[in-house]
Amino acid sequence: MPSGLFDNNSTLVTLKLNENQLSSLPSGIFDNLRTLKWLHLYKNQLSSLQSGMFSDLVKLQELKLYNNQLSSLPDGIFENLSFLVELLLGNNAVDPLPIVVSLEKVEEGQFKVVVHTGAPFYMNIPISINNGSTNDGKTNLSVEIHKGKITSRTVNVVRTEGTTEAVTVNIGNLPSIPANYIHYGYALITSADLPLEIIPAISGAPTKVTNVALTIPNNNALLSNYPNPFNPETWLPYQLSTASDVTITIYNMRGVVVRRLMLGHQKAGFYTSRPRAAHWDGRNAIGEKVATGVYFYTFKAGDWTATRKMLIRK
Repeated sequence: MPSGLFDNNSTLVTLKLNENQLSSLPSGIFDNLRTLKWLHLYKNQLSSLQSGMFSDLVKLQELKLYNNQLSSLPDGIFENLSFLVELLLGNNAVDPLPIVVSLEKVEEGQFKVVVHTGAPFYMNIPISINNGSTNDGKTNLSVEIHKGKITSRTVNVVRTEGTTEAVTVNIGNLPSIPANYIHYGYALITSADLPLEIIPAISGAPTKVTNVALTIPNNNALLSNYPNPFNPETWLPYQLSTASDVTITIYNMRGVVVRRLMLGHQKAGFYTSRPRAAHWDGRNAIGEKVATGVYFYTFKAGDWTATRKMLIRK
């Protein structure tokens, strides 16, 4: 398919390229299609998309990309799609496709919520602040990120008076995606680099000594596994704000369950050190070593869930 194929279609409303043998799309193929409302690309062989390739489609309402070979989504892919109503991404090389929600430091004491692909729908992201608060005293808040936007407004945070530890921010339970047949085939996940430090500890101040095993965190969190990449085993750290029944389910890139770790009823606390973190030996349910590649692990504690990505390298 040549670049510029649709350059003279400035009033195009519907474009159906589904059920072809397309393995790639040229740069700028959808540029200037500012009246397009419906774009169908399903049942092709697309393995990748270029960042920002839909950014000119400012009136787009429906985007169908299911039944391709996509394993990830590039930065900015949904930027400017503020009219998007229907997004279908199921049955790709990774199903569901991960959309990463993260936090970014602006300046000391300031942060933004970031959805690197661009938000496919309006989101309210719950945020917790440790050792600090917003200017009006909030330690837990929701931050809006509008459909088609990559970043939220800037949030200002101050240190709690009398404390010396670093001030950090973290993401709580991510919102559910809209109902099936409106949006499906992707999952929101939190970035592996959280929590984010936005105010450093006071240099030279005495450190408060605590028994970490007896400290109860303010919120649930699933942390990045270590080591990552790993071979042959890894540890999956987490924290619980309340006692819960805990399960960790490990999936391959196609969304197939390879192992389920039933951790049972766990007390509130930090499970971050090797003796306390969950352990995976890199084997499936019947004891076979799994193949090199990307895997996802979903943590469930009561009604709370979170998902992260890990890599086995042999």
